[in-house]
Amino acid sequence: DADNGFSWRGGDWALVRWLGDQLGTGVYKKLEDTYLTGVPNIENASGQPFPSLFANFGLALYTDSLPGLPRNTAPAADRFVSRNLKQLWARLYATSASADIPTPTPEPVTSITSDTTAKGMDPGAVAFYRLDTPTAAATVTIQFAAPGAHPLLSALQPQLAIFRLPPGQ
Repeated sequence: DADNGFSWRGGDWALVRWLGDQLGTGVYKKLEDTYLTGVPNIENASGQPFPSLFANFGLALYTDSLPGLPRNTAPAADRFVSRNLKQLWARLYATSASADIPTPTPEPVTSITSDTTAKGMDPGAVAFYRLDTPTAAATVTIQFAAPGAHPLLSALQPQLAIFRLPPGQ
């Protein structure tokens, strides 16, 4: 359809629910009572820059209800407060035969290693990677580059958010 179907609407729903959890239900009225749309509307209603909001929202997609860990393992800014996103998705996955719900979690995580793993990402997209480091590793360097190791264009406004899991997770 014209709105790109479930994934588009589902992403919008999750972002707006997360905004309500973080800023209170008054944010919904602020989003509605304006001529603004899109990113300017969200920045106006929240009083915060969209890149910061989107970084925390992106982390919340992964860190909300980490398997086997207490819900408060992630800071409140990095999780949904009024909903358990993993439970909602698991139910949707279990009851849907739709190709729109191909995975049991909303955020497939790709493992990468501390050697020379190369992964791609589409501009404007969110991707989740897990980097497990050796216990004795002092530092790990992560390089973001365009194909051929060229610098990323600043116009793409690349962002990186890191959530460090507790040891042994």
